[in-house]
Amino acid sequence: MTLFRKKKHQVHLLRTALKVLKKEKITESLKMNKSIREAAKNLEVTHTLLINRMKKYNIDRNNL
Repeated sequence: MTLFRKKKHQVHLLRTALKVLKKEKITESLKMNKSIREAAKNLEVTHTLLINRMKKYNIDRNNL
């Protein structure tokens, strides 16, 4: 494997791990809080950002 391909693979693994971690944190916060606004506050992000991330990661508040 060339150095370039190795680095590209490492970047892919890191991005995948980050995606999983973000999804876990969002899901955990939604379970712990009564509302999306409270979960957003807990995560220190805006309500809009949290909703967009929920869409991005296919997280449905009703199926937690």
